Amino acid sequence: MIVIDGDPPRPGWRQLVAPDATVVAADGGARHARAESVDVDDLVGDFDGLSDREVDDFARLGARIHRFPADKDFTDFELAARLARTDRADSARDVLVVGGAGGRLDHALGNLTVLAGPDLAPFSVTALLGDDVVRVAAAAHPVTIDAPAGGTVSLLPIHGTAHGVAARGLRFELDGDDLHHGASRGISNVVEGAPATVTVDDGTVLVIEPGAVEHLIAKSRGETT
Repeated sequence: MIVIDGDPPRPGWRQLVAPDATVVAADGGARHARAESVDVDDLVGDFDGLSDREVDDFARLGARIHRFPADKDFTDFELAARLARTDRADSARDVLVVGGAGGRLDHALGNLTVLAGPDLAPFSVTALLGDDVVRVAAAAHPVTIDAPAGGTVSLLPIHGTAHGVAARGLRFELDGDDLHHGASRGISNVVEGAPATVTVDDGTVLVIEPGAVEHLIAKSRGETT
């Protein structure tokens, strides 16, 4: 899993962390991990969001430190994603990304592009960003939607047009349709029945479930919302 910086994520997310997960923190995301008592295995970034003392503390607790210069070509999140690809693409299947929402629009958009970018392409990707759940649907990674009946879900193609998109269990179903990058056709669909699924023949689609983090955490506890 990767914990990114920004506003604090919704409390209780550690419930979704697999016991054997390797935890990579992108700079100040390490604070979010510490707040939920999640151990950090790798700490990545230029550390403009952490003090030297905090970095040293994480090192003493066993975190491997990957320090980069401030004048770099990649965000801390992208550096963390590259580390995940390098170290875990052959052994891990899933990546959970946790971070806040809000703040700078450029950072938010950059995070979404990294979610659907080549570094995380080997994995099935789920992100908890503030109150929202974002999943990445691609040919190798069909998506099952966790939002309850009546919940909102939006399908946004990214990095170009997505071809052969099928969406089942939604009010407005798709059957091998093309979703064009820059068009808003997939915005604000509604979950009608379970399981709701999204598959893609070619390309990448962000499956966004607004406000679904609370439901996902409750579901992991065997509760209902």
